[in-house]
Amino acid sequence: MAAPEARDAFAFQEKLAQSQWYSRGHIEAYQLGHLKTLARHAAREVPYYWSLPIAEIERAGSLADALSHIPILPRDRLATEPKAFCAAALPQGQRRTGEERSSGSTGQIVCIETTNLHYGWQNALNFRAQVWAGRDFTKSIAVVRKMADGTVLPPEGVRQAHWDSPTVIPVESAASWYLNTSAATLNEIWDWLGRVKPAYLMTYPSILRELARQAAVERPRFALSGVTTIGETVDDELRALSATRLAADVHDIYSANEIGNIAIQCPACRRYHVQAEAVIVEIVDDDGRPRAPGGKGRVLLTPLFNFATPLLRYDIGDQAEQGLPCTCGRGLPTVNRIVGRTRNMLAMPNGELYWPALSNKVWQKIVPVRKFQLCQVALDRIEVWLVTQNPVTHEQEARMSHVLATSLPAPYHLDFHYVEDIPAGPGGKFEQVLNRVSCA
Repeated sequence: MAAPEARDAFAFQEKLAQSQWYSRGHIEAYQLGHLKTLARHAAREVPYYWSLPIAEIERAGSLADALSHIPILPRDRLATEPKAFCAAALPQGQRRTGEERSSGSTGQIVCIETTNLHYGWQNALNFRAQVWAGRDFTKSIAVVRKMADGTVLPPEGVRQAHWDSPTVIPVESAASWYLNTSAATLNEIWDWLGRVKPAYLMTYPSILRELARQAAVERPRFALSGVTTIGETVDDELRALSATRLAADVHDIYSANEIGNIAIQCPACRRYHVQAEAVIVEIVDDDGRPRAPGGKGRVLLTPLFNFATPLLRYDIGDQAEQGLPCTCGRGLPTVNRIVGRTRNMLAMPNGELYWPALSNKVWQKIVPVRKFQLCQVALDRIEVWLVTQNPVTHEQEARMSHVLATSLPAPYHLDFHYVEDIPAGPGGKFEQVLNRVSCA
């Protein structure tokens, strides 16, 4: 494209196309330099970090050593003391551009200030995600998601002439359509896709799952070449459903409103590559020690280019599995999979947390279930919310209770509830497991 901002964005992409192949050592040295710069700024301008041991961080000869001198930032501190994280001044050339709020799906809303530098990086990584997904920009895309607060779309959605602005998509592109999930039912989304007939779809995994189920009973009037998922965890069952019923492969992006892009699915496999040029990702155990490849742990995030609200080793409340170097050859660190939010773990009677391995296949052998949610309300009690195609008999409920009880590692009292729909959370995201027990 001829616009100057497009040329600048494209030049940025050429640099990212090179940096993804740098060695792990090269990338860590780059991160260490930017971490020290960010830490110096935070210690000088941000009240929360005034006591940061900057001398020890400056002397660190490795990324791991530097991080070891920085305390972990709990999410609730950011949620309850937002002003303590705002920088009094910004480096020359940077300016404040607005605010970003978390979706609220965790029950806590955090708010950060952002800068032009932060947005520049996020725009570049958004384009990289589409390139890695192999998207043909001459074909159309539909975006079905909850829009940002204050964004009002008509019920029929909106059409734009291009995928996005030249600062995000610095090449010629086809039309895009946007639909707000807050104002549309599944049937309305299904019918809308049949009218606009996009080549690509970007949406939440829970929406995609519903569309795939609908495709089993009604032939789609649209043909997708690919789906990009955001905002929720993706499992192998969903990937298979999308491939078999919608003939569309899933390409997933792991991101957070207050951070931006964190990790993007590898073009060659289903691992995720950390966007290490812009963020440091640690996966640690309960004591803050790094997990070995294959180990699951807490996700700590350090975005390197938001100087308005620096976040160092921010515990976002997610769990992920550490990955090995990817066979594709990229030096960017890997995450095998995003397990989910800590609040999506169930608590055992002794207070220990675990991830339930559940899918709709558990129910389908007994009764067709369109959607389900487990809500733990006490250490020994779980509410089972179900959306079924047909009324459920006492005998079917007893069988479902037995199947579910045998799949759980502890005895729970199960309360079944049957509803017409289970709404998504405040951020437009749907969670199959919710832990409302205080110990979680």
